[in-house]
Amino acid sequence: MWDLQDTKGLYTIRELSKIATTKGEGFLDWYWYKPQNTTEMYQKIGFVKYIQPLGIFVGTGEYVKDAENEIKQKLINEIQEIRYGNNGYIFIHQFDGLCLAHIKKEYVGKYRLDVKDDKGNFIIKDIVDFAKKGEGFLGYTGTIMPTTGLPAKKISYIYGLKDWGWQIGAGAYISDIDSVLMQKEAEFRKELNKNIYIIIFASVVITLILIFIMLQFASNIEKGFNEYKESLNKELEENARKDKLLSEQTKLASMGEMIGNIAHQWRQPLSVISTGATGMQVQQMYGLLNDSFINETCEKINQNAQYLSKTIDDFKNFIQGNRKKNVFNLTNNINSFLSLIDGSAREHNIKIIFDLQDDITINGYDNELVQCYINIFNNARDELKEISEDQRLFFISTMIKNNAIIIKFKDSAGGIPLNILPKIFEPYFTTKHKKQGTGLGLHMTYNLIVDGMGGTVEAYNRTYLYDDKEYIGAEFIITLHTLHDTLV
Repeated sequence: MWDLQDTKGLYTIRELSKIATTKGEGFLDWYWYKPQNTTEMYQKIGFVKYIQPLGIFVGTGEYVKDAENEIKQKLINEIQEIRYGNNGYIFIHQFDGLCLAHIKKEYVGKYRLDVKDDKGNFIIKDIVDFAKKGEGFLGYTGTIMPTTGLPAKKISYIYGLKDWGWQIGAGAYISDIDSVLMQKEAEFRKELNKNIYIIIFASVVITLILIFIMLQFASNIEKGFNEYKESLNKELEENARKDKLLSEQTKLASMGEMIGNIAHQWRQPLSVISTGATGMQVQQMYGLLNDSFINETCEKINQNAQYLSKTIDDFKNFIQGNRKKNVFNLTNNINSFLSLIDGSAREHNIKIIFDLQDDITINGYDNELVQCYINIFNNARDELKEISEDQRLFFISTMIKNNAIIIKFKDSAGGIPLNILPKIFEPYFTTKHKKQGTGLGLHMTYNLIVDGMGGTVEAYNRTYLYDDKEYIGAEFIITLHTLHDTLV
């Protein structure tokens, strides 16, 4: 047997001896006859072990085909018993159509390639052909549905085990899938409705909580707003009271100055009246009095008395003027202002230069506007007193430009220092000694023009020529609406 060879030319005994003597033991793959079949050799796997004390080796082997068939049968037996759900099972066919496993045991061992459905389709043949190509899902009409015993539409996953030539499949009937889907849908709807009720309940609770919080928040806001409104109203009332007091203080300060101005203005007219009356008495004493002298003297006395009367009227109008809008001529308004400051201008040798447009009318507060002029003039006068008398100039001009009334006041006092120019309209701001000023004049001017008449007032430093001589001074520009705009 030493020279015995299998169908592949392998010296079987020699290889077994070699493994035993060199390795002590090991496996060998060869081909040999089966006891019941000596005409064909089959693949065999054997194990050999060397027994050294005896100087022999022993071995055993098993045919691969027999082991494979044994494994197949065990696998088929296991698969045959697998069930899932009411109608779920695994079925196996060989590629030649032989049924190896099926829920219906009478199909096992039969060739079924010729089985057709009600439309004439070869069901098993289609399944086997699909398995030969690989694996995947296949829809068809199953031969029997276990729970009904009738054919039914089915979707199966088909797998082709090419080494064994098997088709293995498992699937689900469409009606079962529909039933499961309906059941899942019912469960889903039940769960969904449950969740909806929970969400609705939670939403209602949250909404009620939010409404409560919002009501509390709104109540707090309303309370805070009412407190703020009340505080604001009190503050506005207090500011209005203060503004009125400031206005009265400024007016009283102006009145004090104007009384002095008027007293100065009255000196010359009173002197003329006194001189005229005394002259007539002297003329009468010496018998020189005649009608011509009487008429001339009486005329002078009357003119000066009229001047005194006009001064009193202007002062009375300024003091008693009520805060009521009316339409007035701007030039007349400025003339009223001039009559009140004429004495002061003369006393301090201030030359006033005019450039007035006569046809301008305003719908506003004429008395308050005069107050603004006086405040601006008083500030200019206080600065002009500090320079040479021959350079004391005060310019007044009026015009209509771009549908707006422009009133300008300009002096030659050297201008306003740049560091205080932005502050001059602030309340109580003054560069004068406390005895000389309250710091309210320009602030009240700003309020009267801006808040009272809806206009603007601005201050700048200007360099300009007058009579070929250069001067530097402050310029105040008041801008008001035209009569048409204020009436509209």
